[in-house]
Order: sequence, then structure tokens, then C-alpha cells
Amino acid sequence: MDKEKILEMSRKENKNKDIASRDAENKAAYITVETTSLFIGILFFIQIAADKGMNLSLVATMIFLFTVLNWATYAFSKIKKHMHIALLGTLFTVLITIDTIAHLFK
Repeated sequence: MDKEKILEMSRKENKNKDIASRDAENKAAYITVETTSLFIGILFFIQIAADKGMNLSLVATMIFLFTVLNWATYAFSKIKKHMHIALLGTLFTVLITIDTIAHLFK
């Protein structure tokens, strides 16, 4: 591809967005994931401290959050590491969700 074709593709892909706004969106996404994970973690440990057992749905939610983030990162960057993490996250999310649902109907 020549330089002009690459620039034209980039313009179409990033229309109406400058680098600063894309960077702000990326930072916001990571802050959202980090604070949500912290909140879920706090709830998880409070439940354990209250001697109410473990709420695996909280764990599944946290793993699902990171899984979606890694799938999205892989979709945009094609970095294999993110795909591998996303595959593992998908597997764990499915297994924990099935276990949680099974315990609900015991």
C-alpha cells in the first residue's frame, strides 16, 4: 500500500476523533474496569468476612469484565497475548457461571 492509501484508511477509521479524545476514552475504560474490579473485590471479601461463604457470581462478573476488555483490545490491536487471556477468561467465566447456576437450583 502506498502512503496516501494508508492515510485515507486511517481517516475513515478515525473520523471525528482526534488522538486526545481516543486517549481519554481508553483511560476512562481502564479506570472503569479498575474501579469496578475494586468494588467487586471489596464486596467479595466483606461477604467472606461476614462468614456468608463466597459469592462466585461476583468472581464471574470480575473475570467477565477483564475478558471483554481483552477481547476488545485484541480486536483492535491483534496482539495474541490479549486473545490468549480472553480465551482463558471466557473459559473461566463459563465454568463459574455454570457452577453458580447449579448452586442456585440445588
